[in-house]
Amino acid sequence: MLPAIEEEVSIPLASGAGDAEAVAASVLIGSFRARPLAREGGWSVYGIGSRAKLRVWGLWNPKGYRRLPLKVRMRVSSNEGRAAVLHLQLLNDEGPYLFRLPTLESAYRRAYREIVERLQAALQPH
Repeated sequence: MLPAIEEEVSIPLASGAGDAEAVAASVLIGSFRARPLAREGGWSVYGIGSRAKLRVWGLWNPKGYRRLPLKVRMRVSSNEGRAAVLHLQLLNDEGPYLFRLPTLESAYRRAYREIVERLQAALQPH
């Protein structure tokens, strides 16, 4: 089994933690067609992409990186006297392969970067 391609990101929130998770969920669902999978402890888990589409279509399309199967785990934490923070864990969910092409790893990095940039833009004041 190949090691996971994962990334952890913390996004400081300008406003309170009240609706930050709902805003982040709407960005994931609206922009990336994410689907809610589960709640694990304090984390909300969303799935993006499809293993089948990756195996059939690969990365042929310029926007193919948006089909990559991945999971996004997120939670909001706030401590007294400190600003609220949205914690993200981005994990690949491609399933078992014997090897991984370097283009796939760079595609995951690009997908993670786009998710984080969209969430930061939605959660920061303008």
